[in-house]
Amino acid sequence: MRKIICVMGQPATGKSTIMKKFLEADQWITQTGVSLVPYLFNTNQNLAVLGSYPDGEPYGGTDRMSMACQPEVEKWVDRNPTVNLLF
Repeated sequence: MRKIICVMGQPATGKSTIMKKFLEADQWITQTGVSLVPYLFNTNQNLAVLGSYPDGEPYGGTDRMSMACQPEVEKWVDRNPTVNLLF
């Protein structure tokens, strides 16, 4: 069964910091699923992490995604029914 996990919180509470630490622990491949949807993928965990986390960028993740990405994310989720998702 697929797992979908959303990390939420007030601005400047450490969401991006937690994600960057998580991403340091394994090998990730930068992908673009559909238009406007950058993500990192880990084959060992069958896990996609939405957004991008470039080095030196304090506010990465989904903050850099277009506000028009929701329909594209929905398409990506539908096309990848077995991939776990973290955002």
